[in-house]
Amino acid sequence: MQMGRGYTKLLIYILMCWVLVIIFLQLTFTSRYVHFHRTHRPITRVGALTWNETSSRKKIILIWNNKEMGEYAINNDVFSACPGTAQRCLITNDHRHFPESDVVVFNAKRLGNLREREESGFPRYHQPNQRWIFYTRESPCNMPSLPDSTWGGLENQFNWTMSHRLDSDIPFTYGKIVERNTPLEKDFVSVAKTKSKLVVWMVSNCDTHSRREQFVMELQKYIKVDIIGACGNDICAKENMEYCNSLVNREYKFYLAFENSFSKDYVTEKFYKTVEWDVVAVTRGGADYSHLGIKPNWHIDALKFRSPKYLAHYLLWLDRNPKAYAKLLEWKNKYTLYQGQEWCSMCDKVQNTLTAPRKAYSKERLTRWFYSPGCETPHDVPIYTEWRFPYDKSFAFPLQHHHRLYNTAVL
Repeated sequence: MQMGRGYTKLLIYILMCWVLVIIFLQLTFTSRYVHFHRTHRPITRVGALTWNETSSRKKIILIWNNKEMGEYAINNDVFSACPGTAQRCLITNDHRHFPESDVVVFNAKRLGNLREREESGFPRYHQPNQRWIFYTRESPCNMPSLPDSTWGGLENQFNWTMSHRLDSDIPFTYGKIVERNTPLEKDFVSVAKTKSKLVVWMVSNCDTHSRREQFVMELQKYIKVDIIGACGNDICAKENMEYCNSLVNREYKFYLAFENSFSKDYVTEKFYKTVEWDVVAVTRGGADYSHLGIKPNWHIDALKFRSPKYLAHYLLWLDRNPKAYAKLLEWKNKYTLYQGQEWCSMCDKVQNTLTAPRKAYSKERLTRWFYSPGCETPHDVPIYTEWRFPYDKSFAFPLQHHHRLYNTAVL
């Protein structure tokens, strides 16, 4: 009888301990959830549908550490133009949806920030049917390899790659040039005659691996180049960029689309944004432009010229010959820029995640792929050990009608 009472007390004691443990865990989880909810605002908008309306029938793509990328994709409804199965996906950057996400996209350049990883509650487990993406838009020149000390826990965790490289699992370019549904009939000879300025360069990075600033310094010896941005007339604030772009499109004949580094397949928005403009893009980069679907007559490749001097002479000749200049713009009547195809590709790919075998990238494999070939050295300009970029602020930029945006018309 005495033993029975002792046994009952023991059971009651154990039960009370379990209740206390459960209460403690519940309070801990709730406090963390509330903190997470306050610091990570959910983005639930997907087109015109809410999260609850779509989550049961769409694949979930979670943008982990690139808020701007996630907001762009959501706000622009990137899947609206995707054919077929691509319309069965949604994008979010709300970390609370990590457990049910089919794909998680990680910005590779920010993985080295251990403090940021810790503060964001970086995932400590990998769902069996979840695919992690190693994403970057940087060239190898601008993205140093992660040291072993910051790679901990990431070995064999990434399943797909997403970058400017065409041999990525999901190529992520700044656009694709496609045929228009209805061709335009713009008279580009007339367009050429309305332009009053020659060459413009919009740039904010003045010290680059490609030494583009040194190329422009040589080019300026033979032709006037108006420089807009931190490297010249810093008159176009980000909030007024649309207006500045319209002025460039209207006033200038040539736009310098020079990349900051020479790397395989690396062509950025510097070229693609000119597709919709009435300007001729002058390119300089390490990519094979034809391999990217950019035809030779769609741009002027600076690397095809013996020196900046010969390029300047050609641009001046085109300026004197409006019909020849117009020939370099006529393709824009037939073609236009399409953006967002990489999201369609990702959505198509994720439809088969349950059946396709899951590969895993080691650090060695990722490094060998991304950095081979890596950062190429340009050979079209001399190497200056000491030089200073000439900040020419003498040219007038037509801002007379926007005094509310700028203090002066000539800076």
